[in-house]
Amino acid sequence: MSENKTDNDNPQENEDAKVQESPIQQEDNNNPPVEEGESPNNPPNEGGDNPGAENQEEQKNPEEEKKEEEQKVEEQKVEEQKAPEEQKAPEEQKNAEEQKAPEEQKNAEETKKKSKPPTAKKNSRPTSKAKNKKEGKKSKKQKELEAKLAEEEAAKKAAEEEAARKAAEEEEKKRKEEEERRLKEEEERRLEEERKKAEEEEDDKRALYLVKAMANALFIKDVEDPIITDDIANKIIDFLDLPEKKELFLKLDDKKENITCSEKLNELYPESTQDTYFNFFFFLKKNPEEEITMENISENVVYDHVEGNIDRYLLDKMNDSLSEKIYNLNWPEGIKNDLISNMHKFLIVLSQSYYLDQNKVVLYIPKENLNNPQDAIKDKELVARLESIMIEWTNQIRDFLSNQDNASNREDFDIIDEI
Repeated sequence: MSENKTDNDNPQENEDAKVQESPIQQEDNNNPPVEEGESPNNPPNEGGDNPGAENQEEQKNPEEEKKEEEQKVEEQKVEEQKAPEEQKAPEEQKNAEEQKAPEEQKNAEETKKKSKPPTAKKNSRPTSKAKNKKEGKKSKKQKELEAKLAEEEAAKKAAEEEAARKAAEEEEKKRKEEEERRLKEEEERRLEEERKKAEEEEDDKRALYLVKAMANALFIKDVEDPIITDDIANKIIDFLDLPEKKELFLKLDDKKENITCSEKLNELYPESTQDTYFNFFFFLKKNPEEEITMENISENVVYDHVEGNIDRYLLDKMNDSLSEKIYNLNWPEGIKNDLISNMHKFLIVLSQSYYLDQNKVVLYIPKENLNNPQDAIKDKELVARLESIMIEWTNQIRDFLSNQDNASNREDFDIIDEI
């Protein structure tokens, strides 16, 4: 703290300095006043070196001499009064300065803080330290400000880099999504093409399966028979794919050169009679709602070739395959026996209808299991069915004999016809 004091901090030294700096004033106080016409460095001649001056003094009257003496006395008095005041003035000035020193010191310090005035060489070191301290504070604040600005700039740059990074990531994400979407579309397109190709191959295989069935039944020559046109193949595929299509009939003309397709048989033979010759191939679905594939086509599609009289076809099919399947059904005995009895009645009527057109009487023989007569006798249902069939035989024979008697009574009866 002692190093930072200024000139006002020591009023005594300042006062001494002021006293020491006024030697001329002290000499003036010790020297008497100089009369007019005299120079301080050239005092008047006392030895009469100037005869002109002596003649002038002798010429002065006594009144002028008296006035000059009174003037000198008055000047001397003024000088004497002035000397104590001049001696007293430094002391008063010193006291006043001592009183004003604290205030001036305080004001000087405030002035230093505000304006930083230049100080004497004596106090240059403390002032340099204070200046350096303030400059250090200023430098510190400036450094903090620069650091803050640098941080803000770095944060701004980091935010820009982060935004650029996010934009790049978003762009990369969009690019990847677009690439994935493109690849997905290509994959879906490829799979769709493969599916269509597989479906076409599947359709070709299923259609080929049915065409082979027609060839095996000798309805056509072979699978490459040109009679199977693209229109016929498409109708076969539609039958396989569409659930609402349950039946399909293919009619072969008399020349066996063209095939006509329809979902109804009466559209192919609108004026059919008992004498109509049929030649067609049919397909039937067991379960129309089920999708038909190569794995289930043999179980879900029924097909066959009908050629000739349709009653004869039904009779042969019933005797050859259907009756056997009915016998092998694993149904309750009561329901199964009723179904077998009704089957026999239907076959009796069907056989009579067919052979009547042929002018023949053929008795219907059921395909019952009669290998073990002892067991057959014990089966009451079997015995009842056989008795009902024998009653039908009796009726057929009676009708035939009755018709025979009527024919023999006719005039045009010929024994050859009877034979």
